[in-house]
Amino acid sequence: MVLKSKSFKAILIFFIIVTVICIGLAVDYLTLPPMTKDFLNKIGTIQEDDLKNNLKFYRDKIQQEVKGTGHRDALKHSYFSLGYIESLNEDYNQSNDYYYRALSIDSLHCDTLCGMVYRELSFNAIHQGQIEKGFEYYNLALQAFKDDEAEVMSLNYRFSQALDYTKDYRAQIIKILESNKTKKQEPFQEIQNLRLLAKIYLFSAQYSKSINYLLDAFEVSVWNDYKNLQRAITIELGNAYFLNKNYEEAVETLYPCLLRWGDVDLNIYFEQLAKSLRMVYGYDHAIEFLNQHSESVKNLMTDHEIWLQFWVELLQAELSVFENKPEIARIYLNRAQAIYEKNATSLHAMLNYWIEKIDLDILVLKGEKSDQILEQYIDLYKKIASSDIYFISKISLLDEIINQSLKLNHYSLAYDAMKSRAQIVDNELLDDDLIDLNEIYLKTKEERQNRNVSKRIVLFFMISITTMGIGSIVYLISNHKKRILDLVTEVEAQKDFDSLTHTLTKSALYNRLEKYFGQELTFTVVQYDDLKRYNEVYGYLNGDHIIRILSNQIKNTFTQEYISRHSGHFFIIVSTDSKENCVLKVKKLLQMIYDLNIINTLVLEHRRMTVSAGLSSGIIHSKQDIDHYIKVASHHLEVSRQRGCNTFTV
Repeated sequence: MVLKSKSFKAILIFFIIVTVICIGLAVDYLTLPPMTKDFLNKIGTIQEDDLKNNLKFYRDKIQQEVKGTGHRDALKHSYFSLGYIESLNEDYNQSNDYYYRALSIDSLHCDTLCGMVYRELSFNAIHQGQIEKGFEYYNLALQAFKDDEAEVMSLNYRFSQALDYTKDYRAQIIKILESNKTKKQEPFQEIQNLRLLAKIYLFSAQYSKSINYLLDAFEVSVWNDYKNLQRAITIELGNAYFLNKNYEEAVETLYPCLLRWGDVDLNIYFEQLAKSLRMVYGYDHAIEFLNQHSESVKNLMTDHEIWLQFWVELLQAELSVFENKPEIARIYLNRAQAIYEKNATSLHAMLNYWIEKIDLDILVLKGEKSDQILEQYIDLYKKIASSDIYFISKISLLDEIINQSLKLNHYSLAYDAMKSRAQIVDNELLDDDLIDLNEIYLKTKEERQNRNVSKRIVLFFMISITTMGIGSIVYLISNHKKRILDLVTEVEAQKDFDSLTHTLTKSALYNRLEKYFGQELTFTVVQYDDLKRYNEVYGYLNGDHIIRILSNQIKNTFTQEYISRHSGHFFIIVSTDSKENCVLKVKKLLQMIYDLNIINTLVLEHRRMTVSAGLSSGIIHSKQDIDHYIKVASHHLEVSRQRGCNTFTV
């Protein structure tokens, strides 16, 4: 009885101690000054934009709270908040000073706030170029958070966000963020995690992966009614479609942004939308779209409207160049230049790069190929490569300089521009291309040096080669030039193929089908059943693996057809064969995938991955007809999926 009484007392004392600690922690939190508490509650949430828009307000209020409090825990949290404010303001030295002050209070005890301080010190160090120190602080933060999974995920995201600033650690970022993706996250954190992953893949020229992650992020934003994030994600998705040359999807994604949100963030996607409209509906439609926008802002004179007027004229000039209309392009360019010169103080100086480029493009289009034009292209390339122009615009400008350089037979400039482009996107596939391009560069450099030798040596050289046989030398030079052109053609051809499956991109498919106008074709759209859920459970790496499997099986079944990957998870198959024969091949494909028994425990009926398909056929006369029959086949695919897995509809 005495033992029981002692045990009861011990348990009672234990519960009293735990209760006192919990009350103490609660009191600590409740004693936080109101503005500090409000600021901390918004960090890492959908409300963080509110902080960025009101930095001075929060700084002044929290500094007043620091002066008026003697509570140590409140002081730590206030110093941390001030450090975060200065970091948002990109004053990293002042930010570090506040973080060190927070650490100096009760420095022997490292709690969650201590881990948060190390997390932010890591962020600051990387932005200051102190990479090793950033990794040290990251490891200290990991130790402080220990088993707090939510804080570890927040640390991983923040650390990845900082590493992205350096552009040198994309493989590590992907690894860190992929580990976050496998864990349960708060909706806002999950969206930001997916968006950062999408950005990294976009900068690595893996556009299909970027699109998949953005689609997932958009879905989470819809579930949680994050309307502001929906706009941002939609624009990012449209730009990714544009870079992947999915021009129809780019239009379908970006045009509703314009209708729903007007000119908000228009500067981020206006160029991509106009160029996509040209690719989908033609030059006249794109020009009409730009003219409508010009009329809507013609009498307004705010900086935004001036910028828009300038871009309307500039894009009309650029689209006219693409259509081989140099005279019309010159008219639009003169208008753009007049707007720029009149409003130079309100327009960014780098916008002049586009004026210079289009001016040179028009001259080349008219047949001019002087050394002076080449020198101007080289000078312009150097300015673009070293600038901080928006990523997508920079890629677009470099691509066009590459194309013009090849037209002018200036391979060393093409090499330099391709190398700069590869460094921007950090794409391993491009690195392989550069091995051949390096040879191009070295040999053209040698040729350029040979052209600069003195006339006397040239004369001696010509006499010498006459005795050797001019025919042989001409043959060698011609053969060498052909090899260079073949290499360049090979590099250009790679743009037509999806990097994961080596099937055609959708735009390349459309171009190849133009020669069949007036003929009847059969269109088949194939997709895995419930691939999205498979990716969520088994991961996107496994998802990519089974997409490659499906691609290979399609190639083995449809050996004479055109095959294109569309929107990451659809395959479009176009055949000159009859619909009846294509149905037989579709049946064979469905059975082949079924027999492979790719495990998928999410499907209760089959316990494996299956595919469904939709077919349509008809005579095509234009790209609009191709669109129509693909949409009909896609509708039949949706009917198949509603009927169940592993089936097709004609």
